[in-house]
Amino acid sequence: MLKIKKLILHEKIILAWYFLFFLALLNSCSQEKVVKNESIKNEKTVTRTAEQLVDSKKNAEMSYRELMNILGSGTTMVQLGILMENKQMIIEGSGLILNHAAPNEDPWLIMNKQDQEEFKNSLLSYDIILDNYAREIAEKAKEEDWLEVNKKTYELINSCVVCHSLWRHKVK
Repeated sequence: MLKIKKLILHEKIILAWYFLFFLALLNSCSQEKVVKNESIKNEKTVTRTAEQLVDSKKNAEMSYRELMNILGSGTTMVQLGILMENKQMIIEGSGLILNHAAPNEDPWLIMNKQDQEEFKNSLLSYDIILDNYAREIAEKAKEEDWLEVNKKTYELINSCVVCHSLWRHKVK
């Protein structure tokens, strides 16, 4: 009986992964392709304001939390692609991270007034960090360098965790 319950749970998990993959794939089909060589170059410096960063993105009817869910779906897709050694899945997941839309409300408004300027600076820094990791992940996936893809994915996720630990407790 225990084996049947585990098998059913295992099947549910697999179905959930495929459902997430399908949703992410639908979203990424309309995204700019990451596989173009010119879109793989790394940004190294912050040359714009947080307002300019948000303005540079396509605006979407979503909250900042929903944006985080999309970024998480891209990361999940990358992780599943690593396990399956599916480079296209990894490239598409990276595309979700690189080409995400902006929420309809300025992201820093989720913070108390006294934290907003610092949060804006953090957004600028982490946008570059996440984009660079997503580009590197896509490039290494094209080369089928699974160990390096996995290493860069760990570094990407670690960046997410660090940012969340710095800011999550300060959200209004």
